[in-house]
Amino acid sequence: MYLSLNKDSVLTADQQDSTKAEIFEKIDQGNGKLSFKASTGKFVSDDRVKNNNLIANRGNVNEWELFEFISVDQTKINIKSSGGKFVSADQGKGNILIAKDRKSVV
Repeated sequence: MYLSLNKDSVLTADQQDSTKAEIFEKIDQGNGKLSFKASTGKFVSDDRVKNNNLIANRGNVNEWELFEFISVDQTKINIKSSGGKFVSADQGKGNILIAKDRKSVV
């Protein structure tokens, strides 16, 4: 599945059609850290106040908006939040992206 933003700007892995998926700008923040900007102009955050949901609602980049790419192979990556957790889609909650309970890659 591809990513989309729901009405609350939460990232969800629920889009089957790549032409309808959200497009993010990947911005190098230095020291191996990246940020992501949605088409809305807002940055993606690992919002620790909102259950570590990934939400595109920030106007600028601070700690919660920093991520790392961990290469799996030439076509796959894992994304690690600044809180040290890996991003996953929570199938029990409509495939929202969270960075809460994955300490390692499964």
